[in-house]
Amino acid sequence: MKTPQLRPKERRKIESFIKKFKSARQNKMELVEKVFSTIKNEFRSTLHLGGGMKATDLLKKDHKKVKSLIKKLKSASSDKMALVARIEEEIKIHSRCEEQIFYAEMKKIDSERVAEATEEHHQVDVILAELKEMTGGEGEVFDAKVTLLEENLEHHIEEEEGEMFPEAEKKLKGQLENLGSEIKYLKAELKVKGRKAA
Repeated sequence: MKTPQLRPKERRKIESFIKKFKSARQNKMELVEKVFSTIKNEFRSTLHLGGGMKATDLLKKDHKKVKSLIKKLKSASSDKMALVARIEEEIKIHSRCEEQIFYAEMKKIDSERVAEATEEHHQVDVILAELKEMTGGEGEVFDAKVTLLEENLEHHIEEEEGEMFPEAEKKLKGQLENLGSEIKYLKAELKVKGRKAA
């Protein structure tokens, strides 16, 4: 597949952003966002040429990452709240991408299952909000809340990977790489916005 090239107008825009970035003392994240947005818009149509990771594989990768972070949290003796914040960021970005892109397509196939999965996201958000109100030094109370979070996530992941994803593999077969590309781009955009807000 031929690598797509930027049009001269878009190339000039990006070169201008890069010059401003090098000389800027502040607002660098705003410039990064503009460059990202220009590139994303220019290559939006090339997202649908395939060759990327399937949406289901990307989402499974996220599941694995969150499970690993929870494992770290359960064995951590310090910096527990930093891990809670990291888990929250990963889950929020994952949920937003999943709901906005993957669930939007799955809703056409099984709206009941999507409604249930969306509610499970909400339940996880509630537990995370309660964890964020803690200090990490609450001992058994904190540990019990982390276990509740882990159990809710395990249940949600089992249902998705055991039921929803196989259904998607059958019924959205030709679209999964395109959806994966869209998830990848939205995830990158949300991470840039998250860093800017921090």
